[in-house]
Amino acid sequence: KKKKEEERRRKKKKKKEMSQRNSSFNILKPENLLKRVNESISSTNGADREKKTGLDQLHNLIASKKKNWSKVYESIMRRHLELCVDLKDHRTAKDGLHQYRNMVQNVDPASLEAVIVYLIELAEGRANAARIKANKVALIAAAKISDLDQEETPESIMLSTMTVGGVKDRTDRNLVVPW
Repeated sequence: KKKKEEERRRKKKKKKEMSQRNSSFNILKPENLLKRVNESISSTNGADREKKTGLDQLHNLIASKKKNWSKVYESIMRRHLELCVDLKDHRTAKDGLHQYRNMVQNVDPASLEAVIVYLIELAEGRANAARIKANKVALIAAAKISDLDQEETPESIMLSTMTVGGVKDRTDRNLVVPW
């Protein structure tokens, strides 16, 4: 019985060590996590998979209960929001903002304001870029029309019978609305 019990303890201990290695909480300093996430993303040229992994690690750090606020959490939260905007993950951004608010509301409310303003600037920048892209797509579509008498293609005529909006509205819906 003692051998079985001892073996069970060893397996349990080994399993706990493995979970700690895979956890982002194993990093003692938040600066190290931020540095590691940035290096990971830059080394893979910003692959979505690495961004998602980095976002998960940053989110776990922000959502962890064992932390005292320091100025570095503001830069961590900014990076968290950048990744959320890149991946269009609004739920994680919202949850991260709630966690950050709980962390800083009594210590440094100005930091929360700075982070929210940063998120608004990021989102507006992406929306403007999407509008510009939608306008370019509309101009390219207009330039493709070789015959000025035939402004509409058969495809656009069929789509116009099915929908109320024009080509520009559909392009805007595809490119701008997600932002």
